[in-house]
Amino acid sequence: MARGAKHTMSRKRRSATVAAVAAAAVPLIALPLSGLSPTAAAEFSYFPTEPTRVLTLSLLPGGNDDDLSGVMCASPRTCQDVVYSRASQPEAVAILDASVRDGTTGKKIIFAYSQGGRVAAQWIRDNEGTEGAPTAEDLSFVMMGNPGRKYGGSDRSWENTFPETSYKVIDVSQEYDLASDFPDDRRNVLAMMNANWAFFITHQNYETVDIYSPDNYVWTEGNTTYVFVPTENLPLLEPLRWFGLGALADALNEPLKEIVDRAYDRSYLPAQPGLPPVAEPEPVETLGNSDSLSTAQVQLTSARTESAGESKARTATSPDEVPEVAEDIYGDEDGDADGDGASPDGSEAD
Repeated sequence: MARGAKHTMSRKRRSATVAAVAAAAVPLIALPLSGLSPTAAAEFSYFPTEPTRVLTLSLLPGGNDDDLSGVMCASPRTCQDVVYSRASQPEAVAILDASVRDGTTGKKIIFAYSQGGRVAAQWIRDNEGTEGAPTAEDLSFVMMGNPGRKYGGSDRSWENTFPETSYKVIDVSQEYDLASDFPDDRRNVLAMMNANWAFFITHQNYETVDIYSPDNYVWTEGNTTYVFVPTENLPLLEPLRWFGLGALADALNEPLKEIVDRAYDRSYLPAQPGLPPVAEPEPVETLGNSDSLSTAQVQLTSARTESAGESKARTATSPDEVPEVAEDIYGDEDGDADGDGASPDGSEAD
């Protein structure tokens, strides 16, 4: 897609969202980052390798196939837009439930953006563990700009935090997103202004977010993996760039950002950014060690066979000659008192 066309689409998306989200009660936001990192993606993956159907609960009607750099709809995943009611949450939950229980088999992901996160959360509260609901092996969730996010979600004060669940959840938030990274200190006027600008500048631009970027802060609590995506420039200053005042915006960014950041408690973030380490495979016995063990077993068996053969030969040659056999406390050559072929520890003799 041409760059101008992409910007036109983003502007249309922002304009349409102003009206659509008015009924959502809480304003939301998002921020741009770098593109998908193929090298990192090859080393670490958030998703199952099997073919997976992705049910999208988008910010606006039409789906969000291009969000998160399009990774959600990349093979082996296929996306299906769930057209849900934004005016009635019970109706929206019922529509989602019908899509989840449509009789198809295989793995599914519910990919919920913004207000869709509320619908996904309510579906879990109503349906997890009920008869016919998918198990945690077959269903997982990816949240984006989630107002119910445990850390920073704008719904936290309403006691609507996303529920703890047996389902695997990936919760992605961009820094300053008013929906999922709401200021902790609302008395910080600059931070509140920045967050409200972020509703228009950031929340509607998750297309360029790279969840595999090493700049992200990623950590797991229970079954939820949190992805915190830093943003370099304050959304508050973006209008200056629109009018060709980028140099002024750059000069103001750092000092104003220092003030804005005072409104946030970031103590939950890991000490360093980066993806989780790739699990090391279990150590396995090398072929050389296995060969050595087999060789030793063959040699031991051969020695025992030769010894038994020599004893039989001596008996056949001289019936009156009693072969000299070391006396054993268990009563026979093999240390087997009852002659059943088992050694004292219960294992069978070779």
